[in-house]
Amino acid sequence: MADAIPLDYHFIPNSYRGMYMDRDKKLNEIAAEKEHKESIFETTMKAVPTGIGLVDNRILMWVNERMTEITGYSEQELIEKSSRMLYGTDEEFERVGKIKYGQIKVNCIGSIETRWQKKDGSLIDVFLQTRAFKIEQPTRAIFSALDITEKKRAERELQKLKDELERRVEIRTVEFSEANEKLLEMNAKLRKLTSELAVVEERERRSLAVCLHDNVGQRLAASKMKLDLLTGMIENNGLKSLCSEISDEVRESIIDIRAITRELSPPVLHELSFKESIQWLAENMNERYGVTVLFQSEPEIKNPDFGPFSRRTGIDIKCGETCAGNKDKNHSEE
Repeated sequence: MADAIPLDYHFIPNSYRGMYMDRDKKLNEIAAEKEHKESIFETTMKAVPTGIGLVDNRILMWVNERMTEITGYSEQELIEKSSRMLYGTDEEFERVGKIKYGQIKVNCIGSIETRWQKKDGSLIDVFLQTRAFKIEQPTRAIFSALDITEKKRAERELQKLKDELERRVEIRTVEFSEANEKLLEMNAKLRKLTSELAVVEERERRSLAVCLHDNVGQRLAASKMKLDLLTGMIENNGLKSLCSEISDEVRESIIDIRAITRELSPPVLHELSFKESIQWLAENMNERYGVTVLFQSEPEIKNPDFGPFSRRTGIDIKCGETCAGNKDKNHSEE
């Protein structure tokens, strides 16, 4: 918004002087409010632990500071450039686009794990999640990029250790039964560690969802309320229309944040009992994938006891949802 032109009120008739002074005051208040909201938005984007950006036909239109940290590129090097620059090969770039935008055309949101190539040439593992503003325009969307390099490295190391242990078990089963028992014990510990890793991942997803809801979502909601209040105080139709448009954009952002929060950690998995959660999963499979799931249980079924891993209920149900989605996808391809 352009700054108000200072006026010499001594040359303005008294009957109009108050009107011009009120106009300048309101313009200054709007400019200050706009600067305040921009400051809140910039601070929020810096606090979010994931890279966030806006793409149009896979062209990067805007990125937050975290994106520059993840990729090693500056903001100027990324803006108005094809996201192809982040991939090591054309094949991976095409694969991600085909899968992710195929999901978006169905559910308005898509996610996939891939590998990005940083500016220095090193490769990192990334979990991408993209949501289109409109399902009929899937290529214009907002995305988040979570660096999962350390997680992937830990998984590969765990798998490597597990394979090595199993190989040793096969070789020494006959000759060293005692050594074999110790190795089996270590293998059990590795499986337990894998379960703990799943618990940690679920906890981080929920933490991220809470962060988005309680911080980003609440701040945007508060900003929208203030903006709506300000809109009602403005008499200038042009300014009122502009404020309304900004309010609509904030509302859309709130909807997107809520959708991403639900995708990261559906509240139903943490609020309902085991039986109710399974029933919700069955209904959700039918609604989202058209898969008919019949669920029957004893009237007095109780929540299972997972001991120290009491949060495994949500994880197992999440895995069940993923398996059902993959089964439906494979059935469609056939």
